[in-house]
Amino acid sequence: MASDVIRMRLHLRRIRALEVVEDTSAVLRVRVESTQTRVACPHCGFKC
Repeated sequence: MASDVIRMRLHLRRIRALEVVEDTSAVLRVRVESTQTRVACPHCGFKC
């Protein structure tokens, strides 16, 4: 449930929020992981 709230708050798809590291009026830091099993390298485009 918390992961869904964080995903909606950040407007990000294909991520799962693992924990809120810091949540202040100036900073929101969240540890996340991808829900995709294969992603493309941002440099060469190779899917791994």
